[in-house]
Order: sequence, then C-alpha cells, then structure tokens
Amino acid sequence: MKKIILQQNKECFFCGKTTGLHHHEVFFGNNKQKSIDWGCQVWLCGAHHNLTDKGVHGTHGHDKDLILKKYAQKVFEEENSHEEFMKVFKKNYL
Repeated sequence: MKKIILQQNKECFFCGKTTGLHHHEVFFGNNKQKSIDWGCQVWLCGAHHNLTDKGVHGTHGHDKDLILKKYAQKVFEEENSHEEFMKVFKKNYL
C-alpha cells in the first residue's frame, strides 16, 4: 500500500481558507475507513463541507463531491494503479 497525499497545506481544498476547517474523507459511507487508510482526505471549510447546502454533503454539492472523488482517484492511480483503486473502492469516477 502506497498511501497518497491529496494536499500539502492545511487549507480548504476549494477556497483556500485556513480557519474553521473540517477534515473530510473523500470516500465516505462504507469506504470511510479506506479513505483514512489510503490518505484520501482533504481539508474543507465548513461552507464547502457540511454547513451549507452547497457543501460536499449538501443537496447542491454533488459537483464538488465528484471533483474530489475524481481528483483522489487520479492521484491514487498515479501512486498505485487503476486495478488497485478498483479493488479498494469498487467504483470508477473518471
């Protein structure tokens, strides 16, 4: 297992805000622990996480959620492989 790093700095992935950050597992639900184990995590400000309907967990945040999943898969596959990604997360987002 080669753990991936999605962010170098502790700032909101979308807006760059550095305060009031939430740690977000890109693949949640049944894959939350796999996200932690593999490093598929980012920092999000509250608005981009779950404090507004436009956050990744909100009713209008699906586009941001998909951006994160695609980015995480791309980085994961650069460090490991597509086959390994599919074995771990079971779904292709690209």
